[in-house]
Amino acid sequence: MMSLGPKIFCALMVVVGGTHLAARADFGAATTLGLTALLVAIASALLARSLRQPLTELRAGVEAIRAGRGQGRSRPRVSSELGKIASAIDRDAAALRAALDASADDKQQLEAVLAAMVEGVLVLDQDGRVTLANPRLRELLDIWTDIDGRRPLELVRNSAIDEALRAAASNDEVVIRELEGVGPEERAVLMHAARVASGGPRAGTVAVFHDVSEIRRLEQVRTDFIANASHELRTPLTSIQGYADMLLAGPALDAATESALRVIDRNARRLNALVEDLLELSRIEGRRSPLRPGETDVRHICAQLAEDAIARLDDAGVSVRVEGEAKVLAWADPRALEHVISNLLDNAIKYTEAGGKIWIRPSVDQKTVTVEVTDTGIGIPEEDQNRVFERFYRVDKARARALGGTGLGLSIVKNLVQAMHGEIYLESVSGKGSTFRFTLPNEPPPTGSAS
Repeated sequence: MMSLGPKIFCALMVVVGGTHLAARADFGAATTLGLTALLVAIASALLARSLRQPLTELRAGVEAIRAGRGQGRSRPRVSSELGKIASAIDRDAAALRAALDASADDKQQLEAVLAAMVEGVLVLDQDGRVTLANPRLRELLDIWTDIDGRRPLELVRNSAIDEALRAAASNDEVVIRELEGVGPEERAVLMHAARVASGGPRAGTVAVFHDVSEIRRLEQVRTDFIANASHELRTPLTSIQGYADMLLAGPALDAATESALRVIDRNARRLNALVEDLLELSRIEGRRSPLRPGETDVRHICAQLAEDAIARLDDAGVSVRVEGEAKVLAWADPRALEHVISNLLDNAIKYTEAGGKIWIRPSVDQKTVTVEVTDTGIGIPEEDQNRVFERFYRVDKARARALGGTGLGLSIVKNLVQAMHGEIYLESVSGKGSTFRFTLPNEPPPTGSAS
């Protein structure tokens, strides 16, 4: 169906044409031209009027879409090129509206998730200014003011948090810090911060704060209980062992009495070793014996411990070799490092058959020092490898007891390595041997890093 404008225009042209013919018959040329101009003007006015309404509708629809009022409708009721343009605008507007609705739904879901989280979440933009903080974070850090566009240090006077956020924004690694005395309730908080990348320049930083106060309190209760119980056991065990030694060193005893005393002495020594290990573990976990890290020659400690173990190695029929560079420096506590290597070497000797070999290999790579203790011993079954660092876990319980093991040695090793900002790993094949590998930094860790 033709639009109103073109129909009027054609009709007027016909009238103009007929009038022009009639004019030629009855009027002069001047009169004909005047009449023609008048009719053209009338036709133009009618045509403009017929187009004004669709244009007005189109403009009103576009303004409604731009203002976000309702669904917006820009299509005029005409089947012309103008109507096709308006239809295209309507389709784009509908797609935009659907995208905006989906975005609003996603935002509502995100806000609901953040509000329900038990962890605090902080988001910074690429300039290091706060863009989001969920309710839990406000509670943890005692923030109740406006946060948008402000620096973290303006909101929380905690240099460790600010340093961690800056460190996360400048590299691709996750930054982990354990913070003490956070907020008005002085909570213990574990913080994970990471840079958020978006296929180009960094888009900002996100940090998650876990309240670990209750976990730390329970750990302290457990540690205190172990320490107190161990101290209480120490005195009677010392007495039992002392009297057993005295009786065994005295006048000759009959076979049954001597056998009983040796059982008492052996078990008292085992219990005493267990108490000592428990006390050591509680000191490490409770940080009662703070480490004093410094530049330490790992190669020298390995060589010294291998030399000190020569008598035990000869008794077991096992050889040891220290490999690697002449000097390997790590940032570690010398006493703790000696304890770690000594324990690993002791295990290797215990679980390596006569004729076996042990290697100790310290090495350095950029910012990390690695120490490997490898043996050709009995190895550890695959199903047990994930549990060897647990307290009191023994792979071969009968053999461990016969060799005087307490089941705490590797747990102590792991705690000491982690306290020195390192990690420990195990590779083993049952019947072929094991390799315990641990890492240490060769320079001081960042201030405030979690231990």
